[in-house]
Amino acid sequence: MDVPALGRARGVFEIFVPGVFLLLNVTGSMYLFFINFKLQEYIIKYIKYILDQPSVLIVILICFGFLIGMILRLFMTDIPDQLSGLYHRLFNRKKSLKSDGTYKFWSIEKFPYIGSIGELIVRDLGDSASPIYEFYTKVWAPRERKEGNKRFFNFCKTILLCPGNELIISELHAAESINRYISGMFYSLLISSLLLIAVLFFQSKFELIILLCMLLFFYLIGLLYII
Repeated sequence: MDVPALGRARGVFEIFVPGVFLLLNVTGSMYLFFINFKLQEYIIKYIKYILDQPSVLIVILICFGFLIGMILRLFMTDIPDQLSGLYHRLFNRKKSLKSDGTYKFWSIEKFPYIGSIGELIVRDLGDSASPIYEFYTKVWAPRERKEGNKRFFNFCKTILLCPGNELIISELHAAESINRYISGMFYSLLISSLLLIAVLFFQSKFELIILLCMLLFFYLIGLLYII
């Protein structure tokens, strides 16, 4: 049986960590929100009960953390990818523009970046006798689409996922695990930031407002670096 593990297919790391992070932020936001409606004693009672029962806490973290992580994983990676391109076009124009004033492929192209990778192949492997160059001209380049071409990319992955390619399979799973983790944390940080902003509107204690603003600042910095 293929047990989910770190850096493998259906890995736990990129699912569980973003899910638990968002679960903790949702729980904390609900507690701070309910304070304004004088319901905190009920919340504290349930939180104290859960903390006094480690087995219950573990079950909640595993079940709901993994569930939320799976929901986050269903979100497409296209949004953070497109936001990243937009950020570079707006704030890093010198790096994202060509000499003729047009944008470089990597700042406007959608996954799997067929045009961008093609430019690198032509630049660094321009030898027409190279098998890689032949693969690019006959197979890779003709699959370029304005809306991207994930189906072609997934087809290439399927071909690689066969017996005898264990090292390549391991690298594919590890790379996909990192991408999914970054994507999951992007959505988790985004939702958590929106929750903090909503909670801030109902706060009157200065110390709590400062603490929430500091937390929100670090969340936004995390989002910025991901983008």
